Amino acid sequence: MIVQHGWQCHAYCLMDKHYHLLIETPNGNLARGIRQLNGVYMLRFNRLHARVGHIFQGRYKAILVERDSYLMELNRYIILNLIQP
Repeated sequence: MIVQHGWQCHAYCLMDKHYHLLIETPNGNLARGIRQLNGVYMLRFNRLHARVGHIFQGRYKAILVERDSYLMELNRYIILNLIQP
């Protein structure tokens, strides 16, 4: 999916009710890609766990990152979510 949409993933963290992605979207196709990512993941997860319905809460939130210092801070935040109990 990331290759299909031309995204570059710098960091991610899958949590119980949401996930964090740090991606570059040079083609300006974030909404279409997120819709596909959520749909494909939901179908596979629900099939594997014999469930139905939504998995993640709410709509995604996109933040434009224009400074390297902010990019590093977001990367750190996402990685720290991986190690917290």
